[in-house]
Amino acid sequence: MKQGSDVKAKRPTILQALRPIAQAASDHADIDRLLAVAVDSVFSLFNCDQVWLLYPCSSIATSYRICCQRSKPGLPQVQTLNRNLPVDEFTGRLFRLALASRSPVVFNVDSPLPAQFLEQEPLSSQALMAMALYPNQGEPWLLGMQRSQQNCLWSEQEETLFLSVTEFLTEILNTSTRHSNLYEVSQRLLDLLAHATDEEYLLRGGMDILQALIQPEYAVATTLNAEGQLEAFVFSGVSEEKAELITQLSGGKEFLGARLEQALRIDDLNSHPDLVDFLPPDFPLKSLLMAPIINEGKIIGRIYLCDKRNHRTFTLDDEVLSMSFADAFAQTLIRFRKTLVSQGAQEALFLDHQRAQVTLESIADAVITIDSQGRIDYLNPLAEELIGTTQSQAQGKSLEKVTCLLDEESRSHVIRDIAAWLAQEPVESRSCTALLQDARDQELIVQTSIAPLRDSQDRIFGAVLVLRDITPLRALASQLSYQATHDVLTGLINRREFEVRLRQALDDVCQNNTHHVLCYLDLDQFKVVNDTCGHLAGDKLLRQLATLLQERIREADCLGRLGGDEFGVLLLGCHLDQAQGIAESLRILIRDFRFNWKGKTFQLGVSIGLVPLARGSGGLEEVLSAADTACYVAKDQGRDRIHTYRLDDCIVERHHGEMQWVARIQQAFEESRFLIYYQPIRALNKEEHLCHGEVLLRMKGEDESLIPPMAFIPAAERYRLMSALDRWVISNTFIALEEHSIGQALIGINLSGQSVCDELFLKFVIEQLQRSPVNPRMICFEITETAAVANFDSAIRFIRALKEIGCRFALDDFGSGLSSFNYLKNLPVDYLKIDGSFVKDMVDDPVDYAMVEAIHKVGKVMGLKTIAEFVENEAILEKLRGIGVDYVQGLIIGGPRPFHKTPWADKE
Repeated sequence: MKQGSDVKAKRPTILQALRPIAQAASDHADIDRLLAVAVDSVFSLFNCDQVWLLYPCSSIATSYRICCQRSKPGLPQVQTLNRNLPVDEFTGRLFRLALASRSPVVFNVDSPLPAQFLEQEPLSSQALMAMALYPNQGEPWLLGMQRSQQNCLWSEQEETLFLSVTEFLTEILNTSTRHSNLYEVSQRLLDLLAHATDEEYLLRGGMDILQALIQPEYAVATTLNAEGQLEAFVFSGVSEEKAELITQLSGGKEFLGARLEQALRIDDLNSHPDLVDFLPPDFPLKSLLMAPIINEGKIIGRIYLCDKRNHRTFTLDDEVLSMSFADAFAQTLIRFRKTLVSQGAQEALFLDHQRAQVTLESIADAVITIDSQGRIDYLNPLAEELIGTTQSQAQGKSLEKVTCLLDEESRSHVIRDIAAWLAQEPVESRSCTALLQDARDQELIVQTSIAPLRDSQDRIFGAVLVLRDITPLRALASQLSYQATHDVLTGLINRREFEVRLRQALDDVCQNNTHHVLCYLDLDQFKVVNDTCGHLAGDKLLRQLATLLQERIREADCLGRLGGDEFGVLLLGCHLDQAQGIAESLRILIRDFRFNWKGKTFQLGVSIGLVPLARGSGGLEEVLSAADTACYVAKDQGRDRIHTYRLDDCIVERHHGEMQWVARIQQAFEESRFLIYYQPIRALNKEEHLCHGEVLLRMKGEDESLIPPMAFIPAAERYRLMSALDRWVISNTFIALEEHSIGQALIGINLSGQSVCDELFLKFVIEQLQRSPVNPRMICFEITETAAVANFDSAIRFIRALKEIGCRFALDDFGSGLSSFNYLKNLPVDYLKIDGSFVKDMVDDPVDYAMVEAIHKVGKVMGLKTIAEFVENEAILEKLRGIGVDYVQGLIIGGPRPFHKTPWADKE
């Protein structure tokens, strides 16, 4: 059964797959966009049928949402994105397994997914893999993927890769939080708190901040009393008439979020089941986003964001931001209330600033605040550690004197003069990935975000710079890239990477007319080591050989492992004669190598195919096919040798021709284009009137033309298709004999040497004879002398087993072998068919005449009947009659004809 890692799909490299995720995070894309990019990247990287992301996957959750999903074309698409779905038995079990494990949960079984994943017919999943994500230590998410095609399960390498990708995605989600925006919101809330005179002012100012952050059409804030009833109500960006409608909605339908301690997002208010009977048909609002304001586990108010019909719906990013704002606003509201009732208002404000200071010092990123002149005002502890200085040392200095931020590619300054940047109009936030040079001259890779700070009058008084060290993240991506391009066992580049470099070499040949050679190595006798000592020994052997080969090739050359025991060497800047010398040295190296395992010593060989890369070599597939063919020819010619591919190579052309015939034979089986023909055999003794003949095989071409057997039989023999052809001939001959109700006849059926040696084939013949009403004495199996001698013991067992049932046997083409008479006396046959090469020239060639006469006499002595083939004229017929040959076959008697057109009633 094939593993997923062996599936030859056109997948992207790990860097190609992960780069869009990192880019989306660098661009501060919203969460919906970031998740969509991540799911698309996982989908393309693992070549799966479906990828989905669920939230939340808490063990106590009663509902969840499918936040993002990607399916292959033709599969049912999920229609329930971002809708609450009930947690059923399967989903709950999957959540529990994922939460209990720090590694991927893998199902390599045939298990149907729950119906709500597809909303139509459940997809039969051959392989499923999922893992929980914990971004910012919040509610867990569940990333999962599946394959439905047969024999395509998850490999251990794919599990390891999936674990690394989820760690990468978690880090990216952590970095995507809008630190600079939330920092600015915190500063504005502190400023609002300092100027608030009453709670209504605070609520209205908070709604203005939130509306600027998320930009809904309307923003509403409510506060609740100790009994949970509506107490205060303020709004922003809405007329008095529409405010009354929102008041009715929030006041009359407070149960929409009454028991929820998380955000509620409704994309279409008119279709919500709790609101269908409540809202008028012409209600002007479409979407709603509610976030509870919670203090010490108790809901003290709610925030509602609304949009009109045909405008945008709220996103998951909006939901996360609204919850973050609600948490910050709850603290601001509680602080304001405490300040009002406190006798020391100034002390309360001081404590608020202290809390803000502690928050900055506890944040997981390096935060630097800068005044309008570009001088450092504050460093949090992580910034001190990252830059390698203290706040007291850095305070009052320009940022450029303390640290240096350079562009990754150009190594130019990201912002050379912050004071000049702040003086521009308008001043826009910036974010990018940069190189950080600290006071210790160390270079780190950091995710950088800088945004201006504004006071209540919208005047810029400084900037906040947020840095996150992503050096470990880059190292992880580099490690994943190495794993995706290198063979785990040998450390060599894998087939995917080898094909990338081969394609580059082909492009170089076309553009610059350079010389490269592809060397394809296939180990001989490797299977003996695996079968004798096990796969551990085989793995050790491959590692040792990889080391030897790597040491022998030139520094500029490229060595890769292409398959189980196959290696490829790309000889760059190398002429063919030089490449042949290198290939010969590799052949001798492997031939002289001895592998020792637990006291056993093994000697190996290697078959090598060489393909020079030229402008007319074709593309990647053509070159690899040519290398494989050349390697096959080397192996077919005796192994442990080198064969160089040339366009006019007759051996290669023959191999290609045979391979084409193999495909045509298999297609003929599928399209039922085989036919049985019949050629009569006549007794020279006129007293015998038994119908006697030989069944012959023909194949119809795609154009309905008739193809003779010698056109496709050699390929069938070489690629072991003869047993399948023999089975077809036997089955269809028995059917034809039954249809024509032939009761008295002797029908000859040819058998190959492959079939004679096959115990299962003997069992097949016996079963066919037992099922068919055909009398076994009507069947005469013909075995060539060459096949009988080559498989002597098997032939004797085969003949004796069927003769016991009643079948008869003829030794075909007798006289063509060198040891015919020595073996004849031990073969229990009934007929000798004299080879036609002697018969056709016996009139003019006395030696051929003597051979025919000798074979006939030996047959008579042994009590065998003789049959002469290739009888084409009356002169040959008279000679054979004079010798006393029993039967004749040839054009003078009758040529091959379709079996159903045979005149069985003709007794001539």
